[in-house]
Amino acid sequence: MGIVITQSGTNLLTDASTSRLAQESKVAATRLQDIIDAVQRDLEFLARSPSVQRLVTALEASAGNPDDDPATGQAKQRLQEVFAALLVTHPWYVQVRLIGVANEGMELVRVDQLDEQIRRIPAHELQRKGHRPYFRETLGMEAGRFYWSPINLNREHGEITEPHQPVFRVALPIAGADDTAVGIVIINLDAQRVFDATRNVVSPGLTLYVANRQGDYLYHPDPGKTFGFELGQRYRINDDFAEAALLLDRGRSNVTEKEVALPATAEPVVAHLSMLPAPQGATGELLLGLTMPRSVIVKEVNAARRKSATLILPFLLVGTIVVIWLVRV
Repeated sequence: MGIVITQSGTNLLTDASTSRLAQESKVAATRLQDIIDAVQRDLEFLARSPSVQRLVTALEASAGNPDDDPATGQAKQRLQEVFAALLVTHPWYVQVRLIGVANEGMELVRVDQLDEQIRRIPAHELQRKGHRPYFRETLGMEAGRFYWSPINLNREHGEITEPHQPVFRVALPIAGADDTAVGIVIINLDAQRVFDATRNVVSPGLTLYVANRQGDYLYHPDPGKTFGFELGQRYRINDDFAEAALLLDRGRSNVTEKEVALPATAEPVVAHLSMLPAPQGATGELLLGLTMPRSVIVKEVNAARRKSATLILPFLLVGTIVVIWLVRV
């Protein structure tokens, strides 16, 4: 009976650990979804704000010469203040811009955040973005629909910036008086900070992995394995977790691997994988992985076995004494 009870407790603890990973995965997915929802609300606010509308009106009234129009200059300054205030309250926002349609997609207002320092970009540093996919695709979207870029490494003047900064961009088209698109408002998010914020809501001792729809790592305990598809050396989650291929190919909602031996770890881990649905306008889902060292489960199981032994041994001792007494009688 003691052996049966101990084995049952061991199985229950193992199943409980697997369920715990599933619950922790839901917590991480909820946190990530909250950030996604927040950036969409912020974009809607900016697109409808008086500061953006005032600048759009000034641009239309300037008849193609916004640099010579005082009203346009004042509107840009006001919008810079709005963008700066938004960045201060959102540490994972690294850039907010209003890009116009005219002049090959010239940035009209841009405010950056680097190491918690806000910088309003002067006119001579603004760039043309008409050739970038995110600009063209956002202009081609229906009013009210968001554009979500793939998560990749930031580029300036066509080159990957150093140090590497993983970003994803969310944009919304801005319409003028005749409902024709006059530009886009766009927010760049620091993907590293977003994933760090997601990691911070799960329990200590768990490891978070994030991959894109192609399986490429976007977040990994070894930063050298992230964004390899842009740096000439791909590292994919399905190379480490066999079940990840099922999620990527068949779109299963979640899957659990009870024991996985990763090359970088000295012992097997228990893993839980799940897909985060793509937000409106995004190009693909994200795959989230959470792992727990097998030693954590073994430690809990051994503790349960010791407790069971502590409870069972007195009964064994009493039973032995009774049997000896009955034999002698």
